[in-house]
Amino acid sequence: MVEILKNHDGRDMKEEEKEQKKGKEEYISLKEASKLSGYSPDYIGYLIRTGKITGRMVYTGVSWQTTREAILAYKNRQQKKKGKGNLKEKISESLNSFKTRMGFELNLLKMFFKEFKTFLIIFFLLIFLITSISTWFLSSKLEKKIEVKEIEKRERITF
Repeated sequence: MVEILKNHDGRDMKEEEKEQKKGKEEYISLKEASKLSGYSPDYIGYLIRTGKITGRMVYTGVSWQTTREAILAYKNRQQKKKGKGNLKEKISESLNSFKTRMGFELNLLKMFFKEFKTFLIIFFLLIFLITSISTWFLSSKLEKKIEVKEIEKRERITF
């Protein structure tokens, strides 16, 4: 069944084997992955975002890419799930999915902090500045109220 899936895009097995031997991950668009697998591009994007297949975000979140191997492996796993699998395979699959999801989450956090590092620094400095000014203002206002009350007490005592 794997051979049929790999030949679905019209390439022969020799080209596919050469590509696998290179060990180079070639990313493809979701449209190409859709043609290859039969899934919709939106569903493939969902699979990437949930960590079920590997992929990457391109153009700051506008589009996604995945590898030919990842989409074919997912489709093969789904076909195997239709048959009965043993517990060891299910646990292994769950762990792999968890690792992929965690890797994706970490990469997303790295990208966020990389893109918004300057903005975050300015934001926290602004919060610190506003807090400092408001504290100073409130404390000076409180001091003035205390002074006024002390003056009123002195005036009451003198009368």
